[in-house]
Amino acid sequence: MKKLLCIVFAASFLFSSQIPATAATKTLKGEKAVTISFADVVTLKKSGCQNVPFKYTVGKMPTIAFASLAILDDSDAVLGSTVFYKTPSFSSDGKVWKKTGTFNLKVCRSDWSEDIGDGEFQDYLGVNKGSYQIYLLVCPSIEEYATITFK
Repeated sequence: MKKLLCIVFAASFLFSSQIPATAATKTLKGEKAVTISFADVVTLKKSGCQNVPFKYTVGKMPTIAFASLAILDDSDAVLGSTVFYKTPSFSSDGKVWKKTGTFNLKVCRSDWSEDIGDGEFQDYLGVNKGSYQIYLLVCPSIEEYATITFK
């Protein structure tokens, strides 16, 4: 009987150790306005840029508002940012934005710039291994923070 238990235990250990581990998911809530979900740990590419995926759900937003997300370092320098939702009253083109969905936030290993139109550029720092702040802003008045780790 003991041999059978040892064999079953050993077999279950072998099979369970071959199942890939999934990254933990974090949730960040901006009061009742927005909920964001994202991977707690992201593996960085050795070079270049990559997209970090986020899921969102919009709840009760202020009438004239937008929601944005940024990754910040310890000095609050931006590594990547995006506006992922605008209320119809805030959207100048009248576009209706989806209340649930996904978006990607671009990060790069080296410093980079993004053309934001009219000859203007937004500069971003490169990302290295370590922990960074996730900054959620629901304009005009909601700010929330979480952390994300790059390995």
